[in-house]
Amino acid sequence: MADDLKFLASQFWCLHSKQLRHTFRKKAEESLREEEDGLQDALSKVGGSSPSLCTTIYASRFTANVLRALRRNSTRKSRLPERITPMML
Repeated sequence: MADDLKFLASQFWCLHSKQLRHTFRKKAEESLREEEDGLQDALSKVGGSSPSLCTTIYASRFTANVLRALRRNSTRKSRLPERITPMML
């Protein structure tokens, strides 16, 4: 009976830690998407005809890092961010 309890406890721990990893990964992806959307909104509201070179470089690096992290950590069913600003295309 003690062996059965040990086995059950180890299985519970494995399933629980897997669920926690999934939850944290999903929350991280959501926060990255929100940050990217916020950055894109801020860039679209910038006064003038075009953003500065530094802003454009920062935004492109940020977007590349977000997309790399999402592709590295994503599953087949998770979707990439839908919006990419026209100046980055």
